[in-house]
Formats: sequence, C-alpha cells, structure tokens
Amino acid sequence: YKGMKRIAIIGGGAAGLAAALSAGYNAAQRARKVEIAVFEAADRIGKSSLASGNGRCNFSNKNMDAEKYRSASVVDQAYQYVPPFRVHEMFREIGLFTSEESDGRLYPLTNKANTILDVLRFALKDFSIDVVCNRKVHSVTPVDGSYLLAFDDDQTAFFDNEGNFIGYIV
Repeated sequence: YKGMKRIAIIGGGAAGLAAALSAGYNAAQRARKVEIAVFEAADRIGKSSLASGNGRCNFSNKNMDAEKYRSASVVDQAYQYVPPFRVHEMFREIGLFTSEESDGRLYPLTNKANTILDVLRFALKDFSIDVVCNRKVHSVTPVDGSYLLAFDDDQTAFFDNEGNFIGYIV
C-alpha cells in the first residue's frame, strides 16, 4: 500500500459506478497507482439500472439540459466538471453501442439493461477496480486528511482524501 492511494466509492449504482470509472480513468491518464474499491450494500451492483427504461436502461439523453432538473444550478455545476458529451464518449470508449430515439433518449443497442451492466463490469475490471457487494458502510469519518470507513460488521478501513487529483468519495 505504501505510495498507493486508496479510494472508496460508496454505492454500486449508476452514480457510484460512474465515479469509480472516472477515478480509474483519471488515475490511468496520470499513470498513478490507485486502489479503488466500490462498496455495495446489495448482493450485486446496478440493481436499479436494470429496471430503468422498462428494462431497456435509458442511460442518458442526447439533449441534456440542466434547466429541466429541479436543482438546475447543481446540475449545471456538474456539467461544467463533466459535460454530457463526455459521458457519452466514455460509454463509447468502454465499448457500449447505443441507439437514440427521436426524443434523444439513449439506450444500449441491444435494448437490454444487462448490456450496460456487462460493459460497466468489464470496464471496472480493466481498471482493476474492486467491487465488494454485501458490504454496507455504516459511517465515514474524516481523520487526518483521510477517511475512516466503518462497516456494519464493525470492521474499519482507511481511504485517502485525494483532493484535486480525483477529488471525491461518493
């Protein structure tokens, strides 16, 4: 572990998986050795994604507009950090072929939500990101520039605060 940063992503849903992949991508671009772990309380990642879009997984929209959200200013800030076109590029880069409906909704070309999860699982593996299911994080406590994660089974683990390098624990 010496010299290697450790990053925890809490939650294996769409946002958590995107955060993990972004962290892996950023580390690879900077040739940094980083240990990334996704902790998911459920028995598998991406469960809610399987139900979206009637089981087809409407994962994005070609016509993204922050003003269509209740918290437009928050969404606009997120778009400044990661513009929607970059999200679409990332999905293409990890091997997802998509189809676009007339209203701009994007689906996997297969029209099956499992396709999205399969592509994400392969990408997580490519970046050597650990996925730990059935592991609920009870609390996160800042400690001297790091974070102490406490799990439901009373075990604990330290993870780094990466600041400007990657910059988040979700």
